[in-house]
Amino acid sequence: MKKSYLILITIITLSCSKNDDNETANNSIYGNWKLTTANGIAITDCEAQFPNFILNTNNTGNEGFGATMPNGNCIDDSRDIQFTLENNILSVKEINTNPANYIFETKRTVTSITNSELKLKIFYVRQSNPSGGVDVDNIPASEQTEYLYLKEN
Repeated sequence: MKKSYLILITIITLSCSKNDDNETANNSIYGNWKLTTANGIAITDCEAQFPNFILNTNNTGNEGFGATMPNGNCIDDSRDIQFTLENNILSVKEINTNPANYIFETKRTVTSITNSELKLKIFYVRQSNPSGGVDVDNIPASEQTEYLYLKEN
Protein backbone atom coordinates (compact mmCIF):
# COMPACT_ATOMS: atom_id res chain seq x y z
CA MET A 1 0.00 0.00 0.00
CA LYS A 2 2.87 2.40 0.82
CA LYS A 3 4.37 1.71 -2.63
CA SER A 4 1.10 2.70 -4.31
CA TYR A 5 1.01 6.03 -2.45
CA LEU A 6 4.66 6.66 -3.22
CA ILE A 7 4.13 5.98 -6.93
CA LEU A 8 1.03 8.20 -6.99
CA ILE A 9 2.85 11.07 -5.25
CA THR A 10 5.80 10.73 -7.64
CA ILE A 11 3.51 10.86 -10.69
CA ILE A 12 1.67 13.92 -9.40
CA THR A 13 4.92 15.70 -8.51
CA LEU A 14 6.49 15.04 -11.92
CA SER A 15 3.45 16.13 -13.89
CA CYS A 16 3.06 19.32 -11.87
CA SER A 17 6.72 20.26 -12.13
CA LYS A 18 6.73 19.84 -15.92
CA ASN A 19 3.78 22.21 -16.34
CA ASP A 20 5.28 24.72 -13.91
CA ASP A 21 8.60 24.77 -15.78
CA ASN A 22 6.87 25.36 -19.13
CA GLU A 23 4.72 28.13 -17.64
CA THR A 24 7.76 29.80 -16.06
CA ALA A 25 9.66 29.71 -19.37
CA ASN A 26 6.69 31.17 -21.27
CA ASN A 27 6.22 33.97 -18.73
CA SER A 28 9.95 34.77 -18.55
CA ILE A 29 10.43 35.05 -22.32
CA TYR A 30 8.35 38.22 -22.65
CA GLY A 31 10.16 41.54 -22.56
CA ASN A 32 12.92 43.56 -24.16
CA TRP A 33 16.16 41.57 -24.50
CA LYS A 34 19.52 43.05 -25.44
CA LEU A 35 22.05 40.91 -27.33
CA THR A 36 25.43 40.99 -25.59
CA THR A 37 27.55 38.05 -26.81
CA ALA A 38 27.73 35.27 -29.37
CA ASN A 39 29.62 32.18 -28.16
CA GLY A 40 31.00 34.30 -25.33
CA ILE A 41 32.45 36.95 -27.66
CA ALA A 42 31.18 40.54 -27.49
CA ILE A 43 28.99 41.59 -30.40
CA THR A 44 30.35 44.02 -33.02
CA ASP A 45 29.95 47.79 -32.79
CA CYS A 46 27.38 47.63 -35.60
CA GLU A 47 25.38 44.87 -33.90
CA ALA A 48 25.48 46.87 -30.65
CA GLN A 49 23.61 49.74 -32.36
CA PHE A 50 20.51 47.56 -32.92
CA PRO A 51 20.70 44.82 -30.25
CA ASN A 52 17.09 44.54 -29.10
CA PHE A 53 14.93 41.43 -29.27
CA ILE A 54 11.44 42.45 -28.15
CA LEU A 55 8.98 39.66 -27.32
CA ASN A 56 5.45 40.86 -26.48
CA THR A 57 2.78 38.90 -24.58
CA ASN A 58 0.66 38.73 -27.79
CA ASN A 59 3.48 36.73 -29.45
CA THR A 60 4.61 39.58 -31.71
CA GLY A 61 7.75 41.66 -31.41
CA ASN A 62 10.81 43.02 -33.14
CA GLU A 63 14.28 41.62 -33.65
CA GLY A 64 17.08 44.12 -34.12
CA PHE A 65 19.89 43.46 -36.56
CA GLY A 66 22.83 45.73 -37.23
CA ALA A 67 24.18 44.83 -40.66
CA THR A 68 27.58 46.03 -41.87
CA MET A 69 27.47 46.84 -45.57
CA PRO A 70 30.44 46.22 -47.94
CA ASN A 71 31.27 49.97 -47.80
CA GLY A 72 31.55 49.71 -43.99
CA ASN A 73 28.31 51.52 -43.18
CA CYS A 74 26.08 50.04 -40.49
CA ILE A 75 22.36 49.80 -41.25
CA ASP A 76 19.33 48.85 -39.18
CA ASP A 77 17.99 45.59 -40.60
CA SER A 78 15.39 45.04 -37.85
CA ARG A 79 12.33 42.84 -38.39
CA ASP A 80 8.79 42.75 -37.03
CA ILE A 81 8.14 39.18 -35.91
CA GLN A 82 5.61 36.65 -34.68
CA PHE A 83 6.85 33.89 -32.38
CA THR A 84 5.86 30.78 -30.47
CA LEU A 85 7.61 28.97 -27.64
CA GLU A 86 6.96 25.27 -27.22
CA ASN A 87 9.15 22.61 -25.59
CA ASN A 88 12.09 25.05 -25.37
CA ILE A 89 11.91 25.78 -29.11
CA LEU A 90 11.44 29.44 -30.01
CA SER A 91 10.04 29.72 -33.55
CA VAL A 92 10.33 33.20 -35.07
CA LYS A 93 8.79 34.38 -38.34
CA GLU A 94 9.17 37.80 -39.92
CA ILE A 95 5.91 39.65 -40.60
CA ASN A 96 5.07 42.77 -42.61
CA THR A 97 7.66 41.86 -45.21
CA ASN A 98 8.56 43.78 -48.32
CA PRO A 99 8.07 42.28 -50.82
CA ALA A 100 5.01 40.60 -49.33
CA ASN A 101 6.13 37.10 -50.37
CA TYR A 102 9.55 37.35 -48.66
CA ILE A 103 10.20 34.57 -46.13
CA PHE A 104 12.41 34.67 -43.07
CA GLU A 105 11.91 32.09 -40.32
CA THR A 106 14.17 30.67 -37.63
CA LYS A 107 13.93 28.04 -34.93
CA ARG A 108 16.06 28.39 -31.82
CA THR A 109 16.69 26.18 -28.84
CA VAL A 110 16.25 28.00 -25.53
CA THR A 111 19.33 26.68 -23.73
CA SER A 112 18.76 28.80 -20.62
CA ILE A 113 16.21 31.32 -19.39
CA THR A 114 15.89 33.27 -16.16
CA ASN A 115 14.16 36.55 -15.34
CA SER A 116 17.28 38.44 -16.46
CA GLU A 117 19.10 36.22 -18.99
CA LEU A 118 18.16 34.37 -22.20
CA LYS A 119 20.44 32.02 -24.14
CA LEU A 120 19.44 30.83 -27.61
CA LYS A 121 20.98 28.64 -30.31
CA ILE A 122 19.64 28.94 -33.88
CA PHE A 123 19.32 25.51 -35.49
CA TYR A 124 16.99 26.19 -38.44
CA VAL A 125 16.76 29.04 -40.96
CA ARG A 126 14.32 29.33 -43.88
CA GLN A 127 14.81 32.40 -46.06
CA SER A 128 13.96 33.73 -49.53
CA ASN A 129 16.94 34.05 -51.83
CA PRO A 130 17.65 36.68 -54.55
CA SER A 131 16.72 34.29 -57.39
CA GLY A 132 13.17 33.85 -56.06
CA GLY A 133 13.65 30.50 -54.36
CA VAL A 134 13.80 29.55 -50.72
CA ASP A 135 16.91 28.41 -48.85
CA VAL A 136 16.60 26.09 -45.86
CA ASP A 137 19.50 25.52 -43.48
CA ASN A 138 19.47 22.91 -40.72
CA ILE A 139 22.50 23.90 -38.68
CA PRO A 140 24.40 20.98 -37.08
CA ALA A 141 24.74 21.19 -33.29
CA SER A 142 28.53 21.55 -33.56
CA GLU A 143 28.10 24.71 -35.69
CA GLN A 144 25.36 26.45 -33.69
CA THR A 145 26.16 29.78 -32.07
CA GLU A 146 24.85 30.50 -28.58
CA TYR A 147 23.51 34.04 -28.24
CA LEU A 148 23.28 35.67 -24.81
CA TYR A 149 20.61 38.30 -24.21
CA LEU A 150 20.12 40.34 -21.02
CA LYS A 151 16.68 41.65 -20.09
CA GLU A 152 16.24 45.41 -20.28
CA ASN A 153 14.08 47.13 -17.65
